[in-house]
Amino acid sequence: MTDTEKFRLRHFVEKLVQQGECVVHDDPIDLIDVAAVLDCNPRAVWFRAVGPEKAELVGNVMGTRRRLAAALDTDEPGFPAALRERLRHPVAPIEVPSAQAPVHEVVLTGDDADLTTLPVHSTGSTARRISRPASTTPTMRSRAQPISVAGA
Repeated sequence: MTDTEKFRLRHFVEKLVQQGECVVHDDPIDLIDVAAVLDCNPRAVWFRAVGPEKAELVGNVMGTRRRLAAALDTDEPGFPAALRERLRHPVAPIEVPSAQAPVHEVVLTGDDADLTTLPVHSTGSTARRISRPASTTPTMRSRAQPISVAGA
């Protein structure tokens, strides 16, 4: 079986906590207040109870060259070479059979399947709804125009 744990964000954030590069914010916080905690914060912040859902969220993870280097298992001076090497030899995607996919770990059916309990994203609307954002960002090699699509 393929090691899908190797690249989990959670493992990296735990590593940052051990290195003193990330602080853990255990107190409940409204989503609207997260930006104020992150703004000008020199460290990454792992929020453990965001919004009414008490969701976990992490910010400022790639906010310094030191953390970028740590993500590639190198130090700051070694970062440019490590990045070039990774770009030359990208890791192939790992296909996980549907039956083993984490998305199937929690399955709610019947009366337990209550869509109003899902965290929802709303763009330009105060109505609670599920959105499906899609975007593309122009690069130096393409002339793609930025787009954003959301629907209920």
